[in-house]
Amino acid sequence: MRDLLATALALALLLVFFAAAAAQDSGAIDNENMDRVIEVAEELNCPTCSGINLADCRTETCIQWKEEIGDLVAEGRSKEEILDLFATRYGTYVLQNPPKQGYTLLLWLLPLAVLAVGGVWLWRTLRGWTRQPAGNAQHATAPPGATVDRVHLEQVSRDMEMLIDD
Repeated sequence: MRDLLATALALALLLVFFAAAAAQDSGAIDNENMDRVIEVAEELNCPTCSGINLADCRTETCIQWKEEIGDLVAEGRSKEEILDLFATRYGTYVLQNPPKQGYTLLLWLLPLAVLAVGGVWLWRTLRGWTRQPAGNAQHATAPPGATVDRVHLEQVSRDMEMLIDD
């Protein structure tokens, strides 16, 4: 009987805990502004978790930031104003898409430059492999750039003739 009572008490405490957590998550954000809060939160990084946007994170800091965004939305601030406010206050690292200016412009252009240089290198390498002169002394199985010694070729021919004659 005691075990049953202890289990019921534990379940009641868990129910109260989850109800309190759900009430805290909903906070002061009303349903009509929730879509705008989520839209802004998806554009911000979690300040404590790496690689997670604010909308998907459940840390206490993110909950507080979402409540602050809810207050700003209720005041009538636009998405851009809220993002600018957070970027000014915490730096551009909180933005999911940093501005394309200054130092961050290099971060946007560097992958494109690497792809362009790699593409040119690959194109030149493949073109070099397909444009070998027809009259060179290379054997068909020789790797590109290798030279074949004529003395060695003559020895291979003699050995092959001996094998055929036998």
